[in-house]
Parts: sequence; structure tokens; C-alpha cells
Amino acid sequence: MIWWWSDSSASPLMRESPPRPAIHTTLMAQQGSPTCIGCARWLMRWWVRHVVGPSPARVVIDPSGRLPTTARLLAEDGIKRIVITRAETQTRLPAGVEHLALPSPRGQLAPEAILAALAERGFHHILIEGGADTVSRFLAAGCLDRLHVVIAPIILGAGRTSVSLAPIARVEEAMRVPMQIHKLGEEVLLDCDLSAQRVAVAKIST
Repeated sequence: MIWWWSDSSASPLMRESPPRPAIHTTLMAQQGSPTCIGCARWLMRWWVRHVVGPSPARVVIDPSGRLPTTARLLAEDGIKRIVITRAETQTRLPAGVEHLALPSPRGQLAPEAILAALAERGFHHILIEGGADTVSRFLAAGCLDRLHVVIAPIILGAGRTSVSLAPIARVEEAMRVPMQIHKLGEEVLLDCDLSAQRVAVAKIST
């Protein structure tokens, strides 16, 4: 099962005390193993340490090897750490960090290939935490079981979109999925069930 959650607190308007959605995300991360993010998401400041409990394995999708070796999420702390790059990317990682080099047709790492590689290593329940580009690719590829979207009572103005998908010509072509609505304090969680469009993950060679 693949999860993603969009946190309004990930913007530069970071709140000092963790909001309820941030706690929700941490609990989700503890149920899913590992937590998977794109490199750009790490560069925006990323963590899940809002509640007491086990920490998930950490996976960073870093196609071009931009992640510095001094990144805190790569530090040895007893938690499994994996960095996924394109096969041709040259990278140096700290000792103990597993490196997965995957084929990249047309220069992109396919979400299906990422999930297959993680499944071969025993990871079947994964939280896709972000950022926007990573989530959009997994959503477009049919690689999400559920999508968690949080709506916060703030207006930020123009900026990057949360999800970027191919345009459609008619509203009838829009993605329509079963959805449940939950209140998290002042914020609203939309729990979107995408299991009907989920694609099967095949084994790959890494």
C-alpha cells in the first residue's frame, strides 16, 4: 500500500508546534516502511519526528546524486537508509547507506521500478511523503493506493502546484475516486481511495 500526505506546514511558513496533520503523517510513517521522498523534498527541510515510536526506513529518490553526504537523514542511527539514483549516476554515500541504481528510460526513474526494487528488499507498505514532483509521478503512473490531501485554512497565493498531471480536454476525463472526509483540528483531510486504478508491480533487475 502506497501513501502520500500533503502537509501545509512544509512551506517556509513553518509552525513551531507540530499541527495535527503533521502528527498524522508521523503515525502513517510508523505504519508504513519505508518513508520515501524526493531529493528536492529533503532540500526543503524534511522530518517525521513528531510523536514517540519507531522510525521508518528512509528512502530518498535522488536521480542525479544531488543529496550531500552530510545530510542528516543519511546519518547512522540504527534505521535503514536507501538512496535511489539513475544507473549512470556517480555517487558517494556514507557507510551503511544502501544504493539502488535503476534504469531510467527517457531520463526518468519509473515509479513502478522504484516500488519493484523496494518490494524485492521486503518493503511492501510505503509512505510516499513528497514532494510535489515525486507524488505527481506516482499518481500519474497508477502507483498509489490512497492519496491523503490536507486542506488548511490559510491562503498562500501563487506558487508551485501540489500535484501536476497531464491536462484533460473534457471534465468527463477527470479522475473521480471514492473519498472520505476527516477533520484534523482546523484542517480537513481528504482520504482518496485509488486502489481501483492501481497497477501491478513486476520484478525488475537492479
